[in-house]
Amino acid sequence: MSRIAKCLLLCSIVGQVSVRAQEFCALTVDLQTFDGRPASRTPVTLVDSSGKVVFHDSVAGPRVQICDFGFGPHTLVVGSCYKTEISKVVLRLGQPIHLAVRKSECPAEVSRTTCLVYFRIRDQSGAAVAEVELNWETREGPKGSSDAFGRVESFLPEDATGVAILSKTGYDAQRIGLQCADLGDIEREVVMKQVGR
Repeated sequence: MSRIAKCLLLCSIVGQVSVRAQEFCALTVDLQTFDGRPASRTPVTLVDSSGKVVFHDSVAGPRVQICDFGFGPHTLVVGSCYKTEISKVVLRLGQPIHLAVRKSECPAEVSRTTCLVYFRIRDQSGAAVAEVELNWETREGPKGSSDAFGRVESFLPEDATGVAILSKTGYDAQRIGLQCADLGDIEREVVMKQVGR
């Protein structure tokens, strides 16, 4: 066999070996609860760069493997509330990715018969106003006062209407009419004007 023929045969064999990659699983994710225990019943989604979902499952156990996905950066989304997103997940041949994700604790599900009413109170410059009193004009209900960040919460019963009165010495009082129509959250940004301004 001539040198050229040997070289062609050898190059052909080397080429076949280098083209064929060793099989491996691209992505393994170990799932943990918020306190580090193995998780169960966890929604896991992998989304490609165009927004297409390429994997979605509610994983029964503490580990999920996604052994193959397409080109480019992908985003892994774990959990159902306070979701964890890991971006730039890219498949590279022979370089398996192993991640550990600790899920956030979800708040307890509550059967609602009221609308949460949440105010954020600012002055005309945009600064938070603390110690603004919340009272209700037409009903007995939870009163309160705003915290250092200008936040205060109350509630309205299902299908009820009410007028919230926000007041603080040195500011014009604000009267805000509200209605609890669909048991959703009612959120309002309120600007308190200083008296005489």
